[in-house]
Amino acid sequence: MVPTHYRDPHFFLNSAVLQGRLNESDAFDKPMDFKNKDKLLVVFDESGEYFNYTFQYRNGNWEYVEEDPFDLMNHFKKIQKGECS
Repeated sequence: MVPTHYRDPHFFLNSAVLQGRLNESDAFDKPMDFKNKDKLLVVFDESGEYFNYTFQYRNGNWEYVEEDPFDLMNHFKKIQKGECS
């Protein structure tokens, strides 16, 4: 699959907006205890076309990091999956 940043002409703008929202105090619907180096993969499904945005928690903030699906698959386990509303 071709990485999202090649397919989405607004990728960097979208990443910046998502990063800003993730760093707001009410971004998550329940308290979460994040630790440095935690990664968050945000996936949007637009009628079968997936757009992925990856963030890493550093020093109390979420920061965009370049997508690396092999890193995620080999070094991290899925703890939770969000629900769609």
